[in-house]
Amino acid sequence: MTEERFNLVIHQACQIYSMSETSGHRTTKRNASVGGANDSQHLGWRCKDLVPDDLSRLGEIKTFLESQGLYVEPLAQAKDHIHVDDRYDHD
Repeated sequence: MTEERFNLVIHQACQIYSMSETSGHRTTKRNASVGGANDSQHLGWRCKDLVPDDLSRLGEIKTFLESQGLYVEPLAQAKDHIHVDDRYDHD
C-alpha cells in the first residue's frame, strides 16, 4: 500500500465515522516519552491513532478499516483510540 492510499483510506474513514487523528508519525524522542515500543509503527508514516466521536461505532470502524487491508490493533489493547497501520501490506 502506498503512503497516498494509506492516507486516503484514513481520510475517508475519518469523514465517514467522524474521527480525529490523535497520533501519526513520531520522532524517537516523542515515541519514548509516550511509552511507545522501540519498533513502533509510529516511527514511520504507516500508522495512525484515531478517536471516533461515537465510541459505539468502534466495531463498525474496525470492520471498514480491515476491509481496506489495514491492521487494527485489538480494541481492548488500545482502550481509548483506534490504532491502525498497514503492517500487512508493505510494498
